[in-house]
Amino acid sequence: MSNKLSARAINIALFLLLLISSYRDYYAAAPLLAVCISIGSWILTKAGFQKGKIIDNICFCLALYFGTVCWRILSAAFNTYHIKQHLESQGAHSLAICIFSAFFAFLFGAILFFRSRPLNKEGQKNQIQPINTAAAISAKEYLIILISSFITITFVSKSSFLYAFNDWVDPNCFLTMGRGILSGSVPYRDLFDQKGPLLYLIHSLAVLMDNDGFGGVYVIELIAIFSFLLFSYKSIRLFAGKEAILTIPLLAAATYSCVSFKKGDSAEELCLCFLSYALYIGLKIILEDARLKPHEIVFVGIAGAAVLWIKFLMLGLFIGWGVSISILYFKKRAIPELCRIFLLIVFGVIICSLPIILYFQFNGALSDLFNVYFYDNMFSYKEASDTNVLFGTLKNLVFLTVSRSIKNLPMAVLIILGLLGLMKKSLKCLMFLSVCLLGTIFFIYFKGALDYYTFTCAAFTPFGMIIVSLLLQKNRQLSSLLLLLPILFLTLSPNLKDLGIQKNDLAQFKFRNIIVQSESPDLLNYDFMDGGFYTTSSILPKCKYFCILNIRAEEGREAQNEYINIHEPEFIVSVHPIDLKAYSLISSASNCDNSTGDEIHYYLYKLTPSPRGKDLRHVPIAALF
Repeated sequence: MSNKLSARAINIALFLLLLISSYRDYYAAAPLLAVCISIGSWILTKAGFQKGKIIDNICFCLALYFGTVCWRILSAAFNTYHIKQHLESQGAHSLAICIFSAFFAFLFGAILFFRSRPLNKEGQKNQIQPINTAAAISAKEYLIILISSFITITFVSKSSFLYAFNDWVDPNCFLTMGRGILSGSVPYRDLFDQKGPLLYLIHSLAVLMDNDGFGGVYVIELIAIFSFLLFSYKSIRLFAGKEAILTIPLLAAATYSCVSFKKGDSAEELCLCFLSYALYIGLKIILEDARLKPHEIVFVGIAGAAVLWIKFLMLGLFIGWGVSISILYFKKRAIPELCRIFLLIVFGVIICSLPIILYFQFNGALSDLFNVYFYDNMFSYKEASDTNVLFGTLKNLVFLTVSRSIKNLPMAVLIILGLLGLMKKSLKCLMFLSVCLLGTIFFIYFKGALDYYTFTCAAFTPFGMIIVSLLLQKNRQLSSLLLLLPILFLTLSPNLKDLGIQKNDLAQFKFRNIIVQSESPDLLNYDFMDGGFYTTSSILPKCKYFCILNIRAEEGREAQNEYINIHEPEFIVSVHPIDLKAYSLISSASNCDNSTGDEIHYYLYKLTPSPRGKDLRHVPIAALF
């Protein structure tokens, strides 16, 4: 015993020495780290400790070292009371070391934590105890999910091959940002938009598949809906058995034909698979019928991080997820198990987030990322107009929840049916879904929301199929009705009105035919959101504010006007007539949005050559008036 105590004392002394030297100079502490590991491991061996303890010793040394390095950098930043300025003054070197150190400190700390789990009465290591799932999904079930996904997304999304073009401004903006990433531009620093960086990375893959259209987006949408329906089916099957597979076509059609789906390729649509996976794993944890594999929990963290870096306003579901799971484990007094769950989730978040942070750090755009994506999105939108902020927030929540439920009635009905069905099945699961739903509603509505924000709530529609599945088990004659209802819901999609439009009928393609005749065309989408002209012409804009958004609108207009005044763009597209002596109107066209009945007029301007044939783009503006 004395040998073991002395071994512990010597190890603690070495660790303290490492701690002090790391604080003074983390470079000088690096050689000492190897000394601590070697001496500490040798002492533990002589004291009679097993090999596992030596591994614990190494993990402890490494976690301590990297944690100290991270703490040293951050503490210096906090002491300046200007964290952002301090980190920027230290440059990429210091912050990169801090990020790497935090990651490895957590990694080795997590290894040490899980290795030191106590044994239960049976001598088995305590693990999370989720449920015994049903039999593996068969090839027939996968086929039904795939066919349902293909038919649904093909008819309701304007990104599919049935439609001439997806003229919604948001997807076109995503594609422009994705094209910029492939060309070396850094989001927020070189091209301005306020959505998440992971969304642009996804669309850069879409651009690789189809550079001047939405073929790549269609493939991504197909993968997204397939994943959503797969995890939804797994969730329904926990309560209704394998017969629930017959409800998947109805679930797909009823959910994706809602008004909030818009024209396809929204951030909300692409995140549904992540949200549905988190709900599925949460239900497995609550039902506790079998062991839950650690990697399934890690994937919850990855899913949460994916939503964070696509559109963080959808994180309300994950906050509700964490609150409800915490309440459950606190009531069971199973705090160690709860800690393990959240450690695994944090590990998943780091896996997904670290590459994104490092990408921006190494490109010198980390401050742009946080200033635009987080700060602008949280503080640049207009707040509720009520002088009483609490009253305004409550009014937004109630009014928007009711009004959007009426607009998206099939979605609202399915969510209500799901909650009613769980009242008889499991009160714990009902509580879990209710808290997640409330978190989702609060986050997307508390400051007001656009129509398509509501599509986030589609993650809860699958549970309405529980009652439908139970009714189907009692009355098999309803199966024929289940084949007709999806067709009925698909006909309700507002996008079907655009099926007859041809490419030559759209301004985007009319202007494209003119623009591509230039050898090296440059285009500016002037004073309106991305209309899709960059997409059809496969042009990467040179102006940072390549379109005007809901935030920084005035700053964007000033930048575009300055860009025009030095006569850089060869072509300008506008939604209203503009008077510029250096440019002449060469074409105009109109598009009719059949879903809203609105008609949009577009005007195409071209830089006018000088009488001597000289390019005017570098001539001083004053010389042209």
